[in-house]
Amino acid sequence: MHCGKTLKDFHLTTLVAVETVSSWTICHSVWGKGKERVQGTVAMVKRDAPYTLQWICSDHGGEFINECLYQHAQREQLAFSHSQLLEKNDQPRVEQRNGSLVRRLVGYGRYNDKAAQRQMEEVYRLACLQTNCMKPVAKLISSERQGARVKKRYDEPKTPYLRLLESDDLHDDQKDALRQQYETLDPLQIQRDLQVALEHLWAGEALDPTSERARILEEQIRAQR
Repeated sequence: MHCGKTLKDFHLTTLVAVETVSSWTICHSVWGKGKERVQGTVAMVKRDAPYTLQWICSDHGGEFINECLYQHAQREQLAFSHSQLLEKNDQPRVEQRNGSLVRRLVGYGRYNDKAAQRQMEEVYRLACLQTNCMKPVAKLISSERQGARVKKRYDEPKTPYLRLLESDDLHDDQKDALRQQYETLDPLQIQRDLQVALEHLWAGEALDPTSERARILEEQIRAQR
């Protein structure tokens, strides 16, 4: 949620989707938390995915657990499940991306208008390209407890892009489309464009309604009436 220091009044949110085998990540800004808006954003994730989406495993919040998203899953022939209520670290892959993409880049500011949403979409487009195609990820193979310690083994770090190319679940035309996209990417230009997009987004941060500045402005408006 991009609400600043308070949940008061309307604000944007972000939907983070992570494919479990490759760690391919798709992020989209959402106009609030309404179930129709969330369902529409899930449809965008399916559209943008370079693989065939077959299954949705969502958080257990009411924005996901409702007839709107369930019926969408039925229409699109998608299996639909959700995490366990009150289970600690129930969506670890999503939480990792929420930290590394959403919070580290966008931050904790408040955003609540269409201009901010459009700019946030551009940030996520560039950030996900960079993350999926240029940043290797090591995946956990096994963990073994040895006394008070847990010994973990990881595989060779690879980008989500490479993991998808190595997957037997993608068709040849899907892999060809991925390769064609990858060959057009310029890592340095993406980083420069991402920085510019972030600066434009930060410049549009909304005023926190609980801040001292908001209180002063409200008093000034009342005095002018």
